[in-house]
Amino acid sequence: MDGACPVAVYLDAQNSDEGRRTQRKACAVVAELLGWERAECLPWPGLGAHHAAALKRALADRYAPNTVNRHLCAWRGMAMAAWRLGFIDTEKRERLTDIKALRIRQPPSGRCLEREELTLLRSAAGARDLAILALLYGGGLRRAEAASLHALPALESGSVRVRGKGDVVRVVPLPPWAQRDFSAGAPTGVTTARGIGRVVERLVERAALEAVSPHDLRRSYCTHMLEAGADVATVARLMGHASPQVTMRYDRRGERAKEQAAERLPEP
Repeated sequence: MDGACPVAVYLDAQNSDEGRRTQRKACAVVAELLGWERAECLPWPGLGAHHAAALKRALADRYAPNTVNRHLCAWRGMAMAAWRLGFIDTEKRERLTDIKALRIRQPPSGRCLEREELTLLRSAAGARDLAILALLYGGGLRRAEAASLHALPALESGSVRVRGKGDVVRVVPLPPWAQRDFSAGAPTGVTTARGIGRVVERLVERAALEAVSPHDLRRSYCTHMLEAGADVATVARLMGHASPQVTMRYDRRGERAKEQAAERLPEP
């Protein structure tokens, strides 16, 4: 692997183009905070545990815990790649990567929309935008997944075939109303992931709602599916999650869900 670069090796190991783009930026920030112009310039044989500690402090001063941990992941990944390429020995690799992630105690981000809010969003949408809402809320898709469907054919038996993270393909059935909205608007073309964000912003402004992100529609899909009685393992498969534990982070039912569960317990 003569001439190979730890940054390139680390990024090549990412599961998706989106992951590579995100972590490429993280690698650049890591290099900047350590005083180097580019991540490719990091002098791995000359780096030590004090650099890792300084990096963690600098990240914590600038970013929220989740973002800090993502950048630390980039640091550890590049160090592991440097070791695999023979730039550093095992002892140095262990010193560089022995840096713990920040513990996250903050409440979960985002929110679940009320059904009345969803009705207002749909009322503010034209045909193309209804198709986007049908995918984001009706199918619980990530916006990058929704954007990738612009070149796909119409619904197959009421379902869309989605290529998600890690290039894993899953089939997501849409409810009847979402099938109608998607079929009516899909011929006009779904937009890019960034364009989908702008569509949601515009609809929120028209409907005079509090801030809503495309991912809030995915959180709403998860929460409402669980409220409707779907089991978490099924919802996890529909959302393309690796495990139900990931899906539970999207659950915004709160204390009322526990109360309702207790009320359903039969008397012996």
